Amino acid sequence: MSGKLGASLAVTWLGLVVLLSLFAPLVTAHDPFQPVAAALSGPAPGLPLGSDALGRDLWARLAYGARITLTAAGLATALAV
Repeated sequence: MSGKLGASLAVTWLGLVVLLSLFAPLVTAHDPFQPVAAALSGPAPGLPLGSDALGRDLWARLAYGARITLTAAGLATALAV
């Protein structure tokens, strides 16, 4: 894989993660902190990634968690610079 192709794929992926985190309320159907299904249920029509051990929607937790991760990464980078 050439350097330019790898860089463009990385920037595209990062852009998708940023968009996911910005539009988390629009792309998720559930609150990431409230149980919505049986514990450790598999993927279902309302739960594309299933649920965790407490019955919370994993897709919602992933989308909202991206906000925290990107904020922490941005702050760490800003402090390093």
